[in-house]
Amino acid sequence: MKTLYLHAGAHKTGSSSIQDNLAKFTQELESIGLTYLTEWNDDFAYPHHKFRSTGNANPLAYTMRWYGDKETYKDFAPEAVFEHLFRTIADKNTVIVSHEDLISAPKHFLETFRRVAEAAGWQVKPVVFVRDQISWHVSNYNQHIRQNRYTGRFEDMVAKSLPAANWSAHVGRFEEVFGKENTIVRLFDKSLVKSSISAFFVEGLGLDGSMLEHVEETKTNVGISTADALVLVHLNRCSDDAQLSNKVTSLLRKLPRGGDCELVTPEMADFIRAYYSESNALLLSGHFSQLEKERFEEVMSAPRARGETLSRALDRAVGVIHEILAD
Repeated sequence: MKTLYLHAGAHKTGSSSIQDNLAKFTQELESIGLTYLTEWNDDFAYPHHKFRSTGNANPLAYTMRWYGDKETYKDFAPEAVFEHLFRTIADKNTVIVSHEDLISAPKHFLETFRRVAEAAGWQVKPVVFVRDQISWHVSNYNQHIRQNRYTGRFEDMVAKSLPAANWSAHVGRFEEVFGKENTIVRLFDKSLVKSSISAFFVEGLGLDGSMLEHVEETKTNVGISTADALVLVHLNRCSDDAQLSNKVTSLLRKLPRGGDCELVTPEMADFIRAYYSESNALLLSGHFSQLEKERFEEVMSAPRARGETLSRALDRAVGVIHEILAD
């Protein structure tokens, strides 16, 4: 059978950079028989842009929502969208489709996708990248602040987002539908990316990524430091002026990136470890190379010190004020 790699994120695991660079280096991928679609997104008219990403499988993200709102997403009936995809790739043999929202795809969506895929002669191999939950929660908080979507405390955001990083629960749905033997789970950790992120991704599939090792990649969705996030969150609490928030974000990016401050207290780290303890034990026993296991456990168990969060944030705020006065 032909093979379709269904890259399902997760969020905050380099998905945007992976997607942008796979699209950039389609010729290199074709040299080893891999196809990364670049035009399928354009075959559909979207009711809004809320679920569009840099990935090449935006129609699948909208199809996920069809089950709960058939009127708004009437053009995204699952079987019709899935059949359209497999007609589009009928002349290909090995294809990658990617959207980070797929990490939360419901089981019935995945079952229908598998049935349509098999009828068209395709075997589906889900690909899920995960990261340690402590750094994931920090990155998730920083992104929400940068996008002016949240002005609350870090601890409250963690409590709200706990299920999102329960990796074994997400992976379990893919294993149930497509089989554990077909489900690929890899650890996203910058220390493991030895050359390019696109090579890292391809090698994560068990394929040769050497042709991508020395390519000049595009940096996408670059995050901000925790100190910068704290400056922005206090600004956004005082003002709902999005233009001002965007200006300050731009000014922060002009400054040399400062040292990060410790947002996760020892107590919060213990809470996060305890919450995911059973889930992570399942994850580590079923997937990951020995190197990935060791790295995951190292980061999750690293001691946390009480950092000088306020002073670091104030230093960044002073830098912004100097930029404004000099402008």
